Amino acid sequence: MIEVKNLSKSYGSVVAVSNLNFQVTPGTVTGFLGPNGAGKSTTMRMIMGIDHPTSGEALINGRPYRELAQPLRTVGALLEAKAYHPGRTAENHLLAVAAANHLPSARVKEVLEQTGLTSVAHRRAGNFSLGMSQRLGIATALLGDPEILLLDEPVNGLDPEGIQWIRSLMQSLAERGRTIFVSSHLMSEMALTASHVIVIGQGKLIADTTVDRFIADHSELRTKVRSPQIQELEALLNARNAKVNRTDPSTIEVSGMTTEQIGELASGNAITLHELSPMVASLEEVFMELTQGSVEYRATEPVGAAS
Repeated sequence: MIEVKNLSKSYGSVVAVSNLNFQVTPGTVTGFLGPNGAGKSTTMRMIMGIDHPTSGEALINGRPYRELAQPLRTVGALLEAKAYHPGRTAENHLLAVAAANHLPSARVKEVLEQTGLTSVAHRRAGNFSLGMSQRLGIATALLGDPEILLLDEPVNGLDPEGIQWIRSLMQSLAERGRTIFVSSHLMSEMALTASHVIVIGQGKLIADTTVDRFIADHSELRTKVRSPQIQELEALLNARNAKVNRTDPSTIEVSGMTTEQIGELASGNAITLHELSPMVASLEEVFMELTQGSVEYRATEPVGAAS
């Protein structure tokens, strides 16, 4: 388990992380979300003992990382895609890490196979693509068969097959009781991978909850309605102060009333419905809405763009 207690980090007058408190528990994939500059990487580096907190603490199974007796067997981490000597082959890099951590060399062959790198094991890692570098970083994190995995943007550079592979790997490890803590900017991928999310913005905690609860708590109930008598239904809904948005000549989106209430209103007024379906907001939509005030870097409209 990972515990973050009153964790803060400042660089001079710049506050990167401010009084964070959360736990990452075994048996689930926990997504770590936030805009660029939110403090995710800094937090992960403090958990791994690379950066020292200004105040507070980060613990792994109740201890700081530096006090772990067998760190690679306890926690495996991917924080940098190319954290290896470029002149070494993939196999030699893993053998060196294994030897330094008193791990059996046979484990190297296993993780090369597990990450799909067997065919390139004797190639110099400095010639690897970003996707292959990510796989080698993941192989290094898996080398000690750790009970905790901490991965910073692991899908960056992976092709669709690789993304599906890492998703399945994280979920299968969580099902076996491992603790999986993963950051990503790909909200669609996190929606498929994680069951719990920790969201931060400007170094502060915004949410710590399940994905389903996060979406339900921060999105408005909407219903898609399609009818050949849409104008008549729209007038009835407006009279009841519902919010109505026409999306095409026969379809509206309604908020402010439940799906059941809309159906009963249509039935009571002999209005035919071709579709009546609740609309669930995506993780990305809720994330963007909730963190818009915490975005550090914003793009401007291109010169000459239509207003």
